[in-house]
Amino acid sequence: MSPNIPARASLTVRAIRRYIAPLLLFSGVAVLGYAGFQYGAMLYQQRHLQALWRQQQRVNLVSDQRTSPHPASEMGTLTRISIPSIEFSAVIVEGTDLYSLLIGPGHLTGTAQPGESGNAVVSAHRDTFFRHIMKLSPGDRILIERDGRSFTYAVKGFRIVKPDDISVTAPSNDNRLTLITCDPAYYIGFAPQRLVVISKLVSAEAALPSIAESKQPQSQIQPSQFQVKRAAMDKATAHGARR
Repeated sequence: MSPNIPARASLTVRAIRRYIAPLLLFSGVAVLGYAGFQYGAMLYQQRHLQALWRQQQRVNLVSDQRTSPHPASEMGTLTRISIPSIEFSAVIVEGTDLYSLLIGPGHLTGTAQPGESGNAVVSAHRDTFFRHIMKLSPGDRILIERDGRSFTYAVKGFRIVKPDDISVTAPSNDNRLTLITCDPAYYIGFAPQRLVVISKLVSAEAALPSIAESKQPQSQIQPSQFQVKRAAMDKATAHGARR
């Protein structure tokens, strides 16, 4: 065996290390940058949706449009969910596809709308919007605000189910709100279970008048849920490109 072979092997290893280290560093920075951009876009989109939601609430409270032809079919009704015990608030979007869940908690299409009679199902990621719902306790309040009205739910129970168990999304004869997220919360990779929080309606009333008294300008509301989501994503992308 040539005495130069170990030396050449050592040089090869050092060369590989010289190229791999920058590559790994660049990959790590790219992953962190992408995650940071997604999180920033999510916050930007939610601020936009919150502004649109406040505008819709003012329209309903000032004009009392619950007694006249409702504008929801033209501009898409937005719903806000708030959970005081975990300091959580977000505007719900329609659908549970990947794009929708990037923007906010998603209403499962085909189930009752939050606030309506039946089983309203809302899903969100465990590492973003629903990262603290495992801290909820029976009796905790969940507030739903839409159409100028406020609906208060109380947490009644919890279930851990398999991802293919759709029994928790079945229609019901009462007025309930079902929240679903992946479980365990800090599991690496695709979580093997789903955490289900079941709550029941305890009160419904008109929303607080302070929303209608807001001094914010009343710009034109987007015509639909899809356009609201699309416009929010486009604005976030443009904002990121200018930075």
